[in-house]
Amino acid sequence: MAKKHTVSDIRVYDLYVIYKKKTTNPIGLKVFRKFFKEMFHEFGEMLIKGYTVKLSGLGKFSVIQYKHKLLNEDGELNKKTLHPDWKSTLKLWGERYGVRKKDEYKDIVNKPIIYYEPKDYIIYKFTWDKYTSTTRGTSLYHLSIMRGLKQRLSKYVLNPDNPKYYTA
Repeated sequence: MAKKHTVSDIRVYDLYVIYKKKTTNPIGLKVFRKFFKEMFHEFGEMLIKGYTVKLSGLGKFSVIQYKHKLLNEDGELNKKTLHPDWKSTLKLWGERYGVRKKDEYKDIVNKPIIYYEPKDYIIYKFTWDKYTSTTRGTSLYHLSIMRGLKQRLSKYVLNPDNPKYYTA
């Protein structure tokens, strides 16, 4: 299910408009976008390598690790915290129910879903420590990490040669 964008989403262009109003000799939008892209790429690399990044006023950003609770209180598989392996699941469904289009599987009830098993039962997560923030109204905001950065973290963590300095 896709997340809905709200009216308060801020894009690079919105920041550029503010920057242009406050600067006497502004750079072009293309250069401004490139600057933001490179800055956030480096910001992400620092987080992935285990640094805690503190932005004045906004608080601290970091990657944490914690032990995955594979079973819930009833002793059943905790499906809310696991991620489905859709490639393997669709292959299994094709073998059991015949190859179909993705939409046609909706009619079948109680289909089995294959989940990824967390490596060593440890989960890595990007976090924003709002308690270190001096900005008012931080409870109204949330940290939304781009898919590419999550994938880079996954590749880094799965490589046994890379050191891991994450805290719990």
